Amino acid sequence: CGSRGCWETEVGEEALARRAGLEFSPGVSPVPEIVRRADEGDRETLAALSEVGRWLGIGIGNLINIFNPDMVVVGGFFDQLYPYMSGAIERGAKEIALKAPFEACAIRPSELGTKAILIGAAELVLGEVVADPPALIDGLSAVG
Repeated sequence: CGSRGCWETEVGEEALARRAGLEFSPGVSPVPEIVRRADEGDRETLAALSEVGRWLGIGIGNLINIFNPDMVVVGGFFDQLYPYMSGAIERGAKEIALKAPFEACAIRPSELGTKAILIGAAELVLGEVVADPPALIDGLSAVG
């Protein structure tokens, strides 16, 4: 978007790739290469993960202040990166969030991984069926 300082410019895949010294190509995720480099202990990559994690935590801290949730689930491409970023995320959130809401909120990685969006979409459809099976049967009868 050309903006500076907004959350996406600090925590998006492009920002992560840039900080890790990788060239970013839209449509090509840098995450597998970043994970590989982090596993090898590459300092530039680990520093990039720490900085992006800090910014992610700052945003989460603001969300904790606004919504006072019991839990924040970190998903999307961060799911694979969370083991390398968890400390920085926690520190960033703690830096911004009010003490009581922060202490009452757990920050966790998604257990659904990259399939979360598909599972959520299926749940939207199947939720209606489970909630009212006769309505689906009546609807199909009316069509046929």
